[in-house]
Amino acid sequence: MVKRSGRGSFTAELPVVLLVLFMFLAFPMLNLATSSVRAYFLRSAVLQAAHNAAKACDFDDDLPAEANEPACDSAKTRANQTLNAFKSSFSGVSLGAPNIYIVQQPINGGTATTFPDGVPKSELNDELNTYFIEISVDGQAFPLIPMTGTIVPQVPGLTSPMNLRLSGREMFEQTEGLAKNGT
Repeated sequence: MVKRSGRGSFTAELPVVLLVLFMFLAFPMLNLATSSVRAYFLRSAVLQAAHNAAKACDFDDDLPAEANEPACDSAKTRANQTLNAFKSSFSGVSLGAPNIYIVQQPINGGTATTFPDGVPKSELNDELNTYFIEISVDGQAFPLIPMTGTIVPQVPGLTSPMNLRLSGREMFEQTEGLAKNGT
């Protein structure tokens, strides 16, 4: 009977070990990292949309150019343009329709009030309140390789899209532009 040497057995098993390590460690970490980076990009897009909207002249209406004034897009237009530019620039993300609100916060504390269509002129008072533009949107960040429909359990961000509800708030700069038309 010939006794066999154990030398070289690791070399024969190495491809199987590397495959298992890649499939169960490296690949899921790559998928999770991709989903996380895409979620961060979504968050940045919503914050940038709120920032751009807060610099508008009016909440609802795009203002045409006048004698000494340039044209000014509304807060809603600016927010939608920013989010649409983001959607066309990146793959692996999706964004729903944004909800754009005005938030009135009393300076001395108290409960904030939300207005979806502008603040009534009778309530507009920038000496007693601060006004914010708030944008909230539902989005999804997809992993590098989604594994939906396989025997692998669905884990958001790892094997299936990560569902997110994002919001951004920025102080509105031109308070008089928040008034409802006709009120």
